Amino acid sequence: DESEEEPSQACRFGVTVSKGGKTVVLQCRCGGDGDISVESAAVRDGESEGVLMALAGGENLNAALYQGPDFTELAEDLQESFQEYVVKECGIDEDVAAFISMYADYREQVEYVTWMKTAIDVLD
Repeated sequence: DESEEEPSQACRFGVTVSKGGKTVVLQCRCGGDGDISVESAAVRDGESEGVLMALAGGENLNAALYQGPDFTELAEDLQESFQEYVVKECGIDEDVAAFISMYADYREQVEYVTWMKTAIDVLD
């Protein structure tokens, strides 16, 4: 049936939590079905705003402090604790994950239309 919407693609997003001049950056992934997973956790010097500006400016996520082991090498219960923190303490539940996924699809469409308009303007 053509009227069915195709499922949203999985997308990545970040969660930052700051305290005492340090920031934890959790790189997360949400699937089109609303599932959420944490893929990495990094500790950075500075408050969230400064860390995000540095990352947006191209600074490597691993530039500052010892980052700990690869996330998949952490104990299973610790990985689950990070995931539970994102859901319970940060409020990133299935509804928020669905919004993030839909917004990512929307932003991709906006970027595509802008790209097409630019291509047409240049080639016209």
